[in-house]
Amino acid sequence: MLKRFVVVLAGLGFMSACGGGNSPVKFMNEAADKICKCEDMECVTKAQAELAKAGESMKDMDPSKLSADDQKAIMEATQKMGKCATDLATKAAGGAGEGEGGGEH
Repeated sequence: MLKRFVVVLAGLGFMSACGGGNSPVKFMNEAADKICKCEDMECVTKAQAELAKAGESMKDMDPSKLSADDQKAIMEATQKMGKCATDLATKAAGGAGEGEGGGEH
């Protein structure tokens, strides 16, 4: 579920950055890096909110105008973002649960 949410937010951010050149790629890579640097879900939630807010401002942009290379790079950044958020959520759920499998951090 969280991964799907990240993908939706990433798509919004992707559309917001569609101004030309490599800006959408740069935007998504920076967003992915920001989420991947998070150490807790509060940080991920904040980064996702910032991404969604950025996407709101220009959600009418046409992502089909991007080159195939840019689309691929954005998809890779989106997948990276989703993986980082999902891994952190899984780790947080394991640490907050009943402690099955050890309580190390």
